[in-house]
Amino acid sequence: MPYNLNWYIQDQVTFMHVSGEITPEELQSMILDVNSLVNSSPRKLVHTIVDVGDITKSSNISDLVATLRDVGISDKTGWTVVIRVKSPIIKMGSAIGTSIFKLRTRFLDTIEEAEALLKEQDSTLSWDKVDKSILTD
Repeated sequence: MPYNLNWYIQDQVTFMHVSGEITPEELQSMILDVNSLVNSSPRKLVHTIVDVGDITKSSNISDLVATLRDVGISDKTGWTVVIRVKSPIIKMGSAIGTSIFKLRTRFLDTIEEAEALLKEQDSTLSWDKVDKSILTD
């Protein structure tokens, strides 16, 4: 499962693009990397946009929940906006994880919708510093 993780807005919003097949080990690595980047920010809350539109096979729901429980989520995690969800299994697994771990998560179709939600939820974000060069086509 290749994934790219970068700052969409430095120290404020991360962007991750995930593609291919997700194994439990790769899921754990992905969550650890997000936590590390989020924890490196001086902000109290850091938001994440995750593009899952190019995933070909995902881990099962029990692996997702077990990985989240084992690895944990950073206390600095703000909103997680998941875009381009094609698989009902990914959506259901994310929804279960969201409920169990009390995460602020929304499922939207586009990056523009993700931006609109984050603008509505956090007026302190620096939208003039967005790095759109990290987005995949």
